[in-house]
Amino acid sequence: MRAFLAALLMALSLGPCSAQKDHNRYEVVQRYFPPDHYWIVAEDTSKVWSSKMAAYVSISDASYIAWLRFPGNIPTKIADEVLLTDVLLQQYPAGAPTRTFTPTEVLNTMKKIDGGVFAKHFTLQEIVTANDSRISALSTQIGLKLGTIK
Repeated sequence: MRAFLAALLMALSLGPCSAQKDHNRYEVVQRYFPPDHYWIVAEDTSKVWSSKMAAYVSISDASYIAWLRFPGNIPTKIADEVLLTDVLLQQYPAGAPTRTFTPTEVLNTMKKIDGGVFAKHFTLQEIVTANDSRISALSTQIGLKLGTIK
């Protein structure tokens, strides 16, 4: 019976507890399913981004509350909307934000990823006044896949 229960819990995204001495305890392992996931963006805990809705929803939204009740569903914290867009364009494009980002927003995000690369190549003033192709080229070089930059 114990082996059956352990196998069932593993199948439900539950894993054995890290405490080796107590083999009867289990901990929840975070689930991640991009088409139905929530993100806390830029530490704003008053709302979450829903990939299913492709929009922000209130933390009191009934769908979000129901999602939280399922074991392993934990919203992911992400630094900003530019990074959120990058993640979702790669993993679930239909759930990504569709707004246009300014060069300053993109530069600030790129600095978070690898400030050294950008410090060698651009100043903020250069990015703000540069044409979009320079930003897009550097974004591609470091693997940042953005939608529209204007």
